[in-house]
Amino acid sequence: MPALPADDLTNDPTDVWLTNGGTLSNQRYSPLDAIDTSNVKDLKGVWMTNLESGTAAKYSAEGQPIFYNGMLYVPTGEDDVFAVDVDTGAIRWKYDSGISQEIDPGGTGEGVGHAGEATTGNAVAGQQVFAENCSGCHGLSGHGANGGPTLVGKTDRDAVLAQVQDGGGGMPAFKGSLTEQQIQDVVSYVTEKVAPG
Repeated sequence: MPALPADDLTNDPTDVWLTNGGTLSNQRYSPLDAIDTSNVKDLKGVWMTNLESGTAAKYSAEGQPIFYNGMLYVPTGEDDVFAVDVDTGAIRWKYDSGISQEIDPGGTGEGVGHAGEATTGNAVAGQQVFAENCSGCHGLSGHGANGGPTLVGKTDRDAVLAQVQDGGGGMPAFKGSLTEQQIQDVVSYVTEKVAPG
């Protein structure tokens, strides 16, 4: 998500839903009028997905998803967050909170927030993307395999980003085959989890 000016977070939402409640005022109001009392009866579901999180009776999902750029960001009572493709219902990534459910009395999942430009990515999501696209050469741990170099010590985010996007040195370019978010997630995984060793 790009960095957004304050006006985007305070104006009535029309094509995005950027905060819990629609605006920083939490009004839960949109001026859209495509759905009204004459056609609401014609609405039908187009997909359903199972998040498999926060399903026990002790959980409550009180938070609203955030909608931006074709993606719903959905919190659960288990404090996990999912990025769900709005067109297909496919889960694009999951943030697993890692909170022990044995000590957690049950959460309400009261929302997610916007943290600005997607320049840091999500290392947890990046690990999955890395495993699917990079482990054949770099190994699951990123320490090198099958002729691919180790990524330990690769802490320069800009250099890793350029390498993932543009390829080079025997590595294919992933710009175009991975989404911008997936690339940012892989960069975060490499620089935050693999690089330190």
